[in-house]
Amino acid sequence: MNVLINKFLLFGWFLEIICISRTKHKLSNNHFLYTPICPMYGLGGLFISLAISNISNYLLVFFVAGLIAITVEYSVSYF
Repeated sequence: MNVLINKFLLFGWFLEIICISRTKHKLSNNHFLYTPICPMYGLGGLFISLAISNISNYLLVFFVAGLIAITVEYSVSYF
């Protein structure tokens, strides 16, 4: 489980750095941590993995994963 969380932490951080750097046209790290992790992506990925592990309908997987991602993003924005 820890390896899965670490993969989500690093992959989310990496993708966000790429997206921010492309829009600002310079390398930028806008996180509150000074390490290459983003806890929001780790928790979101873990919640999504646990929630969709038993769902076989691809459309339902898409909507459940989207709902969890929206919920995590929205709840983190208040803190």
